[in-house]
Amino acid sequence: MKNKLIFIIIAVVVAIAIIALGAVLFLRNTGDTVISLGNAKGLAGDIVEIPLTIDKNVGIWGGQILINYDSDNLSFLSIDNSEVFDQCEVNDTGDCVAILATQLELEDSHFDGNIATLKFKIKVSADKGEYTLDFNEESNFCNKDEEMITPEFVSGKITVK
Repeated sequence: MKNKLIFIIIAVVVAIAIIALGAVLFLRNTGDTVISLGNAKGLAGDIVEIPLTIDKNVGIWGGQILINYDSDNLSFLSIDNSEVFDQCEVNDTGDCVAILATQLELEDSHFDGNIATLKFKIKVSADKGEYTLDFNEESNFCNKDEEMITPEFVSGKITVK
């Protein structure tokens, strides 16, 4: 009888642990996909790196990411692709960086992490202060079935000291 009671107690504890773990995993994977720009600090003339990240990726085949910046005080230099998408092509119009991020195959990326790292030069004439990096409202994403994905966008900033 005592062994049966111990077995029941252990079974209940294990069941509670499994339910709790399931709840944590469920909560981690709910909510909107978030695409964020990081922050950086530097002096006039410095080169700074800004991470572009994704969290809670629901499955994206590709997208167009448009990032507005203050071209009077910042110059876009380059982009380094990371692990989320197979390729990132970039075009700079002088005050907006356009990034086309896609998979090579017709498969959605489900990875979270760093989409790319953007490099900006703070112009030597830049005043001290904060310069916002905003997502343009025409940024858009879709999955392999051509269904639009609407992430939450979080702007970044470059602070000139």
